[in-house]
Amino acid sequence: MSENHPVNIRDAKNSDIPFLEGQADRIVKTPFTWTRHLSEESESVCLIAEVEGQQVGHLLLGPAPVEANTSDAAGHFTGTRKFTWWKLLSLAVEPQERRQGAAEALLKAARARVPASVPGIYGNIAFSKTPDAAFWYRAKGFRVAMDGLIRASAGRGSGPAVLRGLPDNMYFYAEMDRLCYFAVRPPTAQDERKLALREMDAFAANVKDTLSREYAYRALGAALLERGPKRCVHLDERFGPQIGTMYAWDRELTLACRHCVEERGRVNATNTGSDREDFCDGCQRTAPDVVVAGVVVDLYFISAGLCGECRRNPDFSALPSPRN
Repeated sequence: MSENHPVNIRDAKNSDIPFLEGQADRIVKTPFTWTRHLSEESESVCLIAEVEGQQVGHLLLGPAPVEANTSDAAGHFTGTRKFTWWKLLSLAVEPQERRQGAAEALLKAARARVPASVPGIYGNIAFSKTPDAAFWYRAKGFRVAMDGLIRASAGRGSGPAVLRGLPDNMYFYAEMDRLCYFAVRPPTAQDERKLALREMDAFAANVKDTLSREYAYRALGAALLERGPKRCVHLDERFGPQIGTMYAWDRELTLACRHCVEERGRVNATNTGSDREDFCDGCQRTAPDVVVAGVVVDLYFISAGLCGECRRNPDFSALPSPRN
């Protein structure tokens, strides 16, 4: 087909099922019960993209009746509830028709069909198989996270929710107001940073009792970050700014997402004794007056124990390098 022809978006019909089955099998690699999604009783949104009267793509979006763990803003588990977001089950365009606006037109049309009661849209892909898709969704206003981490409203009036997938599973997700805002223009790096800082402010407000105003803790946090700590897989910089946590007593000095810290117990598993309450993370010696506190440095929450001498005279130039 020739380029730059207008894309027509319409509702899918039963007569489109052979095309839908074929494209889903070739591109999405996932079977769907199309007759159910196209029935009058279904809430699903199923759309077809056409160019010059020929089918070139499709989109399938609908309710996702799954349970999600919920937590408060500080990350403490509060229970489970139905995840009321809608899932983008399938979005595919023929390879020769990509980069012509068909996928964007499908997404725009589907967004307008989502009921006002739905908080947002999410979906997932296998990152190793379709890495370009991750960056496409990010450019459309979605947040992206590896290994199935979603921290977003599970529904109106609820706290954050977590959905988990398989290794190599990447989730993309966005609240409806975020998608509408970025429908006019792609999010800039400044936009994404502002959103991440807002998330960090909310997190800090909920752990304020553990934060210290002493300069020494901030100086130690900055010194640790300057050493170029490793990052867990979820803090991949290609997916935009994200908040993270570091424990100064972790000998690997790894910046980790809250998922790794809370759910996997990674830090506890890698500690080798330096998490003792009388161990100072600044001078690397035991002391009777160690105080453990946290500090926020940029997008990172850093927790450390400092003795009285290090709090009075913060010089952390001799800190050990991260363990390889």
